Amino acid sequence: MSAAEQLETPRGAPEPPRDALLDEEALIESQIAEPAKSRARLRPLLALAPYVARYKGRAILALISLTIAAITTLVVPVAVRRMILSVMPTSETCAVMPITNEK
Repeated sequence: MSAAEQLETPRGAPEPPRDALLDEEALIESQIAEPAKSRARLRPLLALAPYVARYKGRAILALISLTIAAITTLVVPVAVRRMILSVMPTSETCAVMPITNEK
């Protein structure tokens, strides 16, 4: 009960019944808090097999494209990090060649 509702209801009065939406919200929150008991199953995807078999070449090309995209997504940040680190001076370089802002 909110502070405004507490001010509106007199003391000693019975508490109003909970709204149905609040009960549903509590149920949903309790389900989210509990870990999932069953694992995801791939068996329902077998129903798509006849449709995918019709376009076998395109399906294989799509899987290859998705694999390349996933690998690229993982490799690009590593490559950018290496490029940045190769340009940045290290502590050893700074000791030999100090960095100054003189022009």
